[in-house]
Amino acid sequence: MRSKKTLLSTIIIAGLVGGGQVFINAMTTSQNQSRRDNEIAALRLLGKAGKGKFKNTCSSLSAGLDTQATIRKWLEGQDYAAHLHETAKKVADQGADCTVQTIYFPVERPSPIEEIRELLGKEDSAKSGEVTLHDKTIPLTWYEYGWLAFGVEAGKVTVVQIDFKRSGI
Repeated sequence: MRSKKTLLSTIIIAGLVGGGQVFINAMTTSQNQSRRDNEIAALRLLGKAGKGKFKNTCSSLSAGLDTQATIRKWLEGQDYAAHLHETAKKVADQGADCTVQTIYFPVERPSPIEEIRELLGKEDSAKSGEVTLHDKTIPLTWYEYGWLAFGVEAGKVTVVQIDFKRSGI
């Protein structure tokens, strides 16, 4: 009789613990999807991507060229933001032997950093930096959100940087 009670108790506890884990996994998946949706919304807010600059370090020339071609084609799309995550995965797969895979590009509609914060929350970090676009060096403050960084000039996001190696996708 005692062993049946112990077995029953063990089954109930295992069910509760397992159910809790299922709930935690569902919450994590939901949070990840929400984060992805907000990243897409932030890029859409900024409009089309201008001509970008690539930075990659790959052990093979073909991996570097393949990833650049994929990124260039993606940015030229009508709604590049909608394909952000699938492109990040493709780039990560193509450039598995690359140690660096980033691009930065100007945006069509500079927007206040506060609008990005409303979508993505408080940035992970902020630091001073610069970019060179059209042979002109521009000082910026970078607001980093994981693998995305927003370059701010005079309070408005004017440049986006994407670090595909940090995408985690």
